[in-house]
Amino acid sequence: MVGDIVMPLVGALQKKGGSMGAQFLWLGSGEKPASLDAAKASGEAYIAWGPFAQTTLDFVIVAFAIFMLLKIMNTAKARFEKKAAETPSTPPAPSEDVLLLREIRDALKAR
Repeated sequence: MVGDIVMPLVGALQKKGGSMGAQFLWLGSGEKPASLDAAKASGEAYIAWGPFAQTTLDFVIVAFAIFMLLKIMNTAKARFEKKAAETPSTPPAPSEDVLLLREIRDALKAR
């Protein structure tokens, strides 16, 4: 999702267009190369800020998604535990009729 949907949108919002991971600041002498690969091949000084920014943004998006997933899971767990705590753990005491029938049964067994 991040690489195929979010990052192309971020790249489209930039004035230069293209992938944000291909952006760099040229510090070398001469004309700025057309791509980051060409800048690497030239051996001149440059700052590749695009790959760093893209990796950071990818991390933030994935971390946020994991955070939201854990938050949803914890909320569901809390609701389940609250519902389990509300239900009585011991069965209710038997009614008077049941107690009386048990006494009669025990008296008949004793005969």
